[in-house]
Amino acid sequence: MKYLFIAIGIACLSTAKLSAQSLGFGLKAGMNFSSLENNLSAQYSATASANGFVGGVWGRAKFLGFFVQPEVLYTQRKGAFTSTADSTAVINKLSYIDVPVLFGYKFAFARINVGPNFQFLVNANQEASAKAKDPNFSIDNFNASNVGLQAGVGVDLLRLSIDLRYDTNLGSIGNKINVNGTTFDYSTRASMWQLTLGYRIF
Repeated sequence: MKYLFIAIGIACLSTAKLSAQSLGFGLKAGMNFSSLENNLSAQYSATASANGFVGGVWGRAKFLGFFVQPEVLYTQRKGAFTSTADSTAVINKLSYIDVPVLFGYKFAFARINVGPNFQFLVNANQEASAKAKDPNFSIDNFNASNVGLQAGVGVDLLRLSIDLRYDTNLGSIGNKINVNGTTFDYSTRASMWQLTLGYRIF
């Protein structure tokens, strides 16, 4: 948990150092279209991407067209699979507090940005039938924190903003575990497209 506070502190300092310049603050919410790599091929086959919620706050400090934009977001990352046991849908859902710190350039009403995304796992669950559900699925199978990368574009229209980003992990989000001689591999990567609508308060 201390790493979460460190990341939020970095985000706040990124804005505070440019406090003499033009600052902005707002809210945002939208959808993630995410997928998780499938390392459990004997049990599950991957299907389409799954939708998840994202929402939180953002700040922006601008200087000569450039800007730094830290955010604190609640983010759902999901993976959709089909169980080979009974052909039913299996959804692995991971919930995070994300702290992206984006650096970008604004021209006219459009923006481009890229930066690291510090991710802190707060919940993990699996939605599946009783037969398809993995009894070993647990939040303990996944890393408590990860670092990812975000890149995207956005437009600002008065107080509204629309952003489209691609988000990926730089490393695996989970671990391999051994249960009674059987290995369950959760050393997967997560990637997603993210579409959000924001509102600038000031």
